[in-house]
Amino acid sequence: MSFGIHFGELIARCRGEEGLSQRELAIRAFDDESRKARISELERGKVANPAQEIVDALTVALNLSPEDVSACRTKGRLRPEC
Repeated sequence: MSFGIHFGELIARCRGEEGLSQRELAIRAFDDESRKARISELERGKVANPAQEIVDALTVALNLSPEDVSACRTKGRLRPEC
């Protein structure tokens, strides 16, 4: 599986654990609720290689560590908790 699929799974899990809707995450990450559609695409595995600016914004918004993102690039290992 691709980085985007693993990253999308991580985003979905962490967003859920924080109790955020996709809309709320879009506002937190991008200050733009219209970006909700991109979050949905990521979470559904529709984006194999998301743009670095999207990865960076979501990483900051969900307080993910560099190790979390790196794990998505290497064999899809995800941290057990968000």
